[in-house]
Amino acid sequence: MYNSLKFSKSLYLKSHCLNPINWYEWKEDILKKAIDEDKMIFLSIGYYSCYWCHVMEQEVFNDKNIAELLNKYFISIKVDKEEMPEIDSYYINCMYLINGYAGYPANFILTPSLKPFIAFTYLPKNQFENLIINAIDLFYNQKQKVYDIADEIVNNISLFFNSKFKTTNLNKQEIESNLEKIDKLFYSNLDIYGGFNDKPKFPPHQILEYLLTRFEKVKSKNIYTMFSLTLDKMMLGGIYDHIDFGFYRYSVDNTWTVPHFEKMLYDNSYLLFLYTKAFALTNNWYYFNVFSEIWEFLKREFLIINNPYEVAFISSTSAISYIDKDKFEEGAYYLFNYNEIKSILSSDEISFFKQYYDIETENFYNFHTKYKGTIITKINFEDNYYTYLKLNQIKTKLREYRKSRYQLLKDTKIITSWNLLLSLYLLRSYKELNDYLIYCEFIDNELNNNNQLNNTIKEIANKIKEEFKSYSLKIITFILNNLFKNNKLYHVYYDNEVKESNYILLEDYALLLLNLIEIKRILKDDEVLKKIKNLENLGNINLLIIKFKNDILNYFYKNKTLYDNFYFDNLNKNYNNLTNLEALKLINSCTFLDSSISSNLSFFLNSFYYLDKKIFLEVLSNYIELINLYPLSCGSLLYNILLFLFDYNMNYNYKLINNLLFVDNPNYEIKNIKVLKFSLDYKKLSKNCYYIEFNKEKIIKELNLKDENKISIDFDICNDKECFYSKILIYS
Repeated sequence: MYNSLKFSKSLYLKSHCLNPINWYEWKEDILKKAIDEDKMIFLSIGYYSCYWCHVMEQEVFNDKNIAELLNKYFISIKVDKEEMPEIDSYYINCMYLINGYAGYPANFILTPSLKPFIAFTYLPKNQFENLIINAIDLFYNQKQKVYDIADEIVNNISLFFNSKFKTTNLNKQEIESNLEKIDKLFYSNLDIYGGFNDKPKFPPHQILEYLLTRFEKVKSKNIYTMFSLTLDKMMLGGIYDHIDFGFYRYSVDNTWTVPHFEKMLYDNSYLLFLYTKAFALTNNWYYFNVFSEIWEFLKREFLIINNPYEVAFISSTSAISYIDKDKFEEGAYYLFNYNEIKSILSSDEISFFKQYYDIETENFYNFHTKYKGTIITKINFEDNYYTYLKLNQIKTKLREYRKSRYQLLKDTKIITSWNLLLSLYLLRSYKELNDYLIYCEFIDNELNNNNQLNNTIKEIANKIKEEFKSYSLKIITFILNNLFKNNKLYHVYYDNEVKESNYILLEDYALLLLNLIEIKRILKDDEVLKKIKNLENLGNINLLIIKFKNDILNYFYKNKTLYDNFYFDNLNKNYNNLTNLEALKLINSCTFLDSSISSNLSFFLNSFYYLDKKIFLEVLSNYIELINLYPLSCGSLLYNILLFLFDYNMNYNYKLINNLLFVDNPNYEIKNIKVLKFSLDYKKLSKNCYYIEFNKEKIIKELNLKDENKISIDFDICNDKECFYSKILIYS
């Protein structure tokens, strides 16, 4: 007997279609049904790749007694968080407020008007049944108390997400002072294993992007330590799959050893870029290996559409793995035991591999099922590229052995924003490698002293950067051709068609606009997008940018307030048709704190920094107070502050690597390099590269500087018509 989820396109929802529960998708007629029947809503949010979501489906939602209770007293709604990120974002924040933590599956008891009063993650069957019985008793015997609790929760959420923070004048001196304090806060929170919290540990994408971007123009040992320690520990740990490559979503411990085994497109998009940028700034070839492996992994496991003009990538691979036709375990596809490894590899291969990887420690144990195994972790870096290649031959054997197991489960839906996130970071990674190949010969370090390795890296980097550019443009082409229909940009694509919806999302539009801007900024080519079928009248980047900029302002930016989504029907025009659904208005608040993906606000600001400084400053000034209060959750907003602080522009960028000052546009020249009145000697090495004679101790002595902890190197960047003041900050 199937329920209505049988007809869903979502693999996550469809996996619940045999439950005896009368599940519904989140739809307006179902929401109204709860009001008409005065029933509570049991809302359950999850995603296909989540291990505990599958456990709960099997152990709890298949139980007939539980189904009987839910069917009688509740309207039960299942939501795929990846299909409806705006619903997920709102309710997961409610869970944080109610419990102080959140996770998936995210389960809620709501009033008929969508207001939560109970929130919980995975519960065993007996505990779940008791909670449901207590909720029924509470709702029918103390209804006013339930509504009072729910109102208080919703009001507090609304107070936070709709609160008006004090508008702050954007003074660059004050902002730099605040960033110094934030950097110190980050450093004080830095764990000995990297990252900025204890456990569980998620890769801190947005903070790392802020730190790496800041390090281009602010030379600080603490900043370097924060990003390098975190990147090093992550690539050594079990959160990185050393056999198939790619990062898992997070680790349950503070050493990055034991992951939850789902791999997400967004994580690997961020991390591909972060390791690329770290390589370009440090010339550390271990970072090069990681980003090139992530790219190999994404093409091998996530690429689902690949033709001469378009490509697209799936959303995730699952944490669950079947060990026989009826039984699954967490991570079983990825785990080994030592006897298995001995049957796959020769004794010489094992001996060699063990010099660099721990393959014996039984470091995974599932307390729920008693399943155990070994997560391979790295213990030593390779001493040369030959060693790296030899290790990869061994990894290939282990990878082939994995393929003999039950097939890895994948969520094959194509998500607009996640693909656009990948295209954005592919394009930025192309830029990092392109710059690196211009200035790398002038950097004096260990890699450049090894000609064979250096030449190998250059050769591979040249090839990969062109792939990055090509795939980025093909992703954008796919999105415009297949998910932009009837003048609406849809969020999800299944089986060669979009999933219809009556709303659009800011995260999709903002990321598309930002991609178009980055194409113009990085590639300097108005005609680079080809084969766009349904926007022939917008044949170049400039026209596309204008179109999607105007769409964002028309749909999502009202009365100087930004919203996460826009409904095309009665939800925008006439709320009276859905009596008492005030919560739908609240769900439309703008996301300004980072989660797995950067906040929608940050993508909006990033675009409008280049398109409309007035709007950028108007919006950002409202969030400076928030950033100072919650910097660990505002990494992407801090990135936008750097754009303003260092006057980023469409024409050029500059960075300092060791003593090499690089400007990426050869039509601009660096002049007048000085510290206060003290002119620095410098030598022009090429059209883009300048070597600065900088002796900190000498400068401090000659200028009698009181603040020895910070020195500003000032200079002009000039073209034929004008010069622009620029600076690099050096911290001790």
